[in-house]
Amino acid sequence: MRLPAFWAGHGIGPYRPYDEQGRTFAWFQAYPLEMVPPLDEESFVGDFAWFGDIGDPLDHRTAVTDPIASDLARDGLSLPADFLALITRANLHRCLDREGGDAWTDVTGPLPSPVDPADRMVLFFRDQQSCIMWYLYLHHSGQAAVVCSDRDFTVEPGLRYGPDGEIVLPRREIFWTAPSVEIFAYRFLAEARLTLAIHEKQRAGELDPELLAYLAHYVPSSVRGLWQDASMISGSRIPAVVPAGQMARMDQPVLGLPSGLELRPWRLSDADVLVAASRDPGVRQWNRLLVETPEDARRRIERMHERWRAELSAIWAIARPEGEAVGLIGWGDIDLGAGSAEIVYWILPAARGNGVVVEATKRVSEWALNDLGLHRLRLCHSVANPASCRVADKAGYSLEGTMRSALLHADGWHDEHLHALVQGDV
Repeated sequence: MRLPAFWAGHGIGPYRPYDEQGRTFAWFQAYPLEMVPPLDEESFVGDFAWFGDIGDPLDHRTAVTDPIASDLARDGLSLPADFLALITRANLHRCLDREGGDAWTDVTGPLPSPVDPADRMVLFFRDQQSCIMWYLYLHHSGQAAVVCSDRDFTVEPGLRYGPDGEIVLPRREIFWTAPSVEIFAYRFLAEARLTLAIHEKQRAGELDPELLAYLAHYVPSSVRGLWQDASMISGSRIPAVVPAGQMARMDQPVLGLPSGLELRPWRLSDADVLVAASRDPGVRQWNRLLVETPEDARRRIERMHERWRAELSAIWAIARPEGEAVGLIGWGDIDLGAGSAEIVYWILPAARGNGVVVEATKRVSEWALNDLGLHRLRLCHSVANPASCRVADKAGYSLEGTMRSALLHADGWHDEHLHALVQGDV
């Protein structure tokens, strides 16, 4: 079986830009395999020796993998040792989540293959917006690999319609991305650690030698020696707008709103609200919120708190004082070094129409500029979503332009309006 192949990863600073526009800390991009550093694949034997102590198996994780293994055994298939280690071992469990920033572990399977009915797949990792999912692919010959897809094969797709009302059939494409789970994990963690090092403007000589060798793949050989000896791997001596660690040392505050509502951290007891939001057509139309069960919701809430500590996002519940959440607002894609972030929000039907999102947007913007110290805030939305245009205008965000074909929604690619608020605007 032959599949199209690519590596799905973030940009690595100026060394591997996200795209022609030079965006470097954006969402996952597809890179041809010849663009990524080659690895000595024979040195990866499934034991994660390069990681160090992987810890003992966790009972609550083997409770996830054991039923999957039993189902696969009936088809003559088995889970590879490196997959079991990544999912069940105490020190490996969620290591990709902790360092990868915009993705999280989510194990479901076995699933039928879209290309061969004799093969099986197991979902094990997805990005936070479910734009891309990674699967363990088990071929009926006994071989295994990691594949990825923008299709969530764990759910049956609903009907989708094109611009002229025609039914759009779901794509069933999968893409080969790594020959084993261990190699996938190594490359993913290496790039996550390099991204953090660039963010913190470390010098090349301060890097682990293996990471330095990985990054050197993107440095011309004619200047590699000088680069390794002297330069910061960011290629810049401009200081960070907000020092790394500043946000992680802050407790997430509760912020009051003029309406009497408040912005507070999400709680595990809010899980049912996330499930309800995921089922609301108005929320689903403009947000990739895939939360099917309270367990999914609790994992997502835990992830919110992890991402605060990792200085990657700051997400609040819009809630009644001492009461239930009615919406979500906060900052994603936080880049402390560059001093920027992008706002995300949604509101449940019962709280719509009262200006709540506008006042919440103003309040979190005030916090981001004055308390955290960011310089530039973005608000992006589909041009087909005029309600968000009104929110941006009332909250003081200037319309800067239109980004063509910038975000994939259920009905296809949408142009987006880009609004921004910078220090000094308010």
